[in-house]
Amino acid sequence: MPPPAKKPKFSGPRRQSARLQQKNLKIPSLNDDCLLHIFSYLNLRHLAVVEQVCKHFRNLAERTYHVYRVLDFDVEKCSSARVLKKVISKIGDNVQIIRSGRDAELSELIDILGVMLRCRALREIVFQSTFFDLRATLAFTSIFCAKDMVLDLYNYPHLHQSQLKRLTMSDCSLTDSYHTVFYGLSCISSLEYVDISDNEEITGKCLIYFQNLKKILLTDCYNLEADHFVKFCQQNRTLEYLAIEGCRELNQKCIDVIAGDLKHLKRLSLSMDDFPDQVNFLPLANLPELVDLGIYNCSETDLPLLRCLLHNNRLQHLSITISFDEDDATAEKIFQVAVKFSKLKSFHLSKIKLNYQFNDACLKQALMVNVEEVDLNDSTVTDHGVYEFLQKCPSLKSLDITECTNVTDELAVKLMPDWNHKFKQLRINAEGTQISKKNLIIFARK
Repeated sequence: MPPPAKKPKFSGPRRQSARLQQKNLKIPSLNDDCLLHIFSYLNLRHLAVVEQVCKHFRNLAERTYHVYRVLDFDVEKCSSARVLKKVISKIGDNVQIIRSGRDAELSELIDILGVMLRCRALREIVFQSTFFDLRATLAFTSIFCAKDMVLDLYNYPHLHQSQLKRLTMSDCSLTDSYHTVFYGLSCISSLEYVDISDNEEITGKCLIYFQNLKKILLTDCYNLEADHFVKFCQQNRTLEYLAIEGCRELNQKCIDVIAGDLKHLKRLSLSMDDFPDQVNFLPLANLPELVDLGIYNCSETDLPLLRCLLHNNRLQHLSITISFDEDDATAEKIFQVAVKFSKLKSFHLSKIKLNYQFNDACLKQALMVNVEEVDLNDSTVTDHGVYEFLQKCPSLKSLDITECTNVTDELAVKLMPDWNHKFKQLRINAEGTQISKKNLIIFARK
């Protein structure tokens, strides 16, 4: 019996009409919803060009301006200050976040700072690796402080009722001589989060202008002086997050004021070897609300603190880096204490280069049955140890076993039968192991 003949493709007038219509389709013929969706992918410079096409496009561009919330100057490179000011005058009431993550030209930086005058709903400012000289600093200050001589802000009363909550000025070459920046910010009662990390010249004099903050990052402010830090803590008893790793001038007085005055502190990050050898960290165990602790360069002197925290058993997030100078016996003791926090939701071990490393024996002692995130990168755990650990952690969502060279495809073989059922919410980062590329993709759920 011969095979049935193929049906001829329909090429009637309806099909030809559809093809012709598709071929002649032009952007102005699209409906407003499609055009608005397209315009949402354009940056401000391109929108300024599009709105000049026709009246219809101008109206749609105006509607697009109204949804702008983030103004990123690394992306928005307007051709001139005039174009910048024109565009900002249209979106200023909507912008909530301003970012600049590069070393901008001075004139451009002044323009960026001037933009803030028109952003009534501004909630967050992010400057990273942006050099502030004296002129730029004064311009920045004038935005928030009417008493400054640079600008008369009588016409901008909304700035004294600012909604700014977050300020990041990391690695911006700030020094205490630019205290006018912080004096200007003292006018803002809504400010909650400040990141001035990686500003090595700050000694802490500028911190006296901050009050009632909830979060501050002072990481790698090497010259932060103990007396200024103590005064800052006494003025900011509402702090919930404090990062002071890399602050090398702090002492016992600083530990005591953290433990005594910061009763609402929930998250603390510090490096133990930045403090003098005789410092006692045990008072930190009495912080009633501390649930998140990061210890960098953890050593044998920190074991009493860990054991005391284990007795309280309130920690939910723990991040530990072992000091390179510690011997194997000390590292083993630290591991054995760390894995016994039963209420942990995240546990991180950061790049430990020791002869004795975190292994199956440590993992077997783990009591953190409610943990959701675990980082075991560069450890000596094996397929069997990881599998047994996963069996007793049903809430685990993220596991990092990067560079764990003892892990092989045998782990994938054990997990696959239950991968989409028992482990359906689990993601595993296993780069640098002996696991095949196919299973790496499956583990990452890409």
